Amino acid sequence: MAGDYAAATGNLAEARSALATTVSTATGIVRVTSHFAAALAQRLVPASPSNSDAASSAEHAGELYRQFYEAGPYLKFAHFTANQAILEAFEGCDRVHVVDLAIMQGVQWPALIQSLSLRPGGLPALRITGISPPPAADGSRDELNEVGVRLAEFARAVNVPFSFRGVTGDTLDPIQPWMFQLVPARRWP
Repeated sequence: MAGDYAAATGNLAEARSALATTVSTATGIVRVTSHFAAALAQRLVPASPSNSDAASSAEHAGELYRQFYEAGPYLKFAHFTANQAILEAFEGCDRVHVVDLAIMQGVQWPALIQSLSLRPGGLPALRITGISPPPAADGSRDELNEVGVRLAEFARAVNVPFSFRGVTGDTLDPIQPWMFQLVPARRWP
């Protein structure tokens, strides 16, 4: 029956139990089935009206993203290439302002901060404006603020002058230039 989350959860638990006790998880089809069941469970949990684990689900998604980033070279290579382009574009400048349209965990920026700390000719001031969806309605976590704090702590550890501005929005449409608090070069610290 549509909308019967309790029955769906029970059926899924029963299927997982049968899967775990009948066949070795070493075979390919069982691994695929196991991943399918896990994906089904992930889809089911957020849909449940009584779900109180939205914050832990968001934390879990963030942790999965960090693990994916650490495990594979693709995003790291893309970030390395983008950071190199930023370093080349701002060579000789004493201030850098980066606008990240989808900052997520901010994993790209520590490498740039580290590179700026080693740049010959002095340390530039770095400002990052990160755009992210608004925090959860229950107020459990403000991930964008957490990213800003982590980046600021890292920049402080390597002596790079740093500031962070978080801008929230579900889409880019309502984002306006004034939200970035752009400052003319002569007045920017």
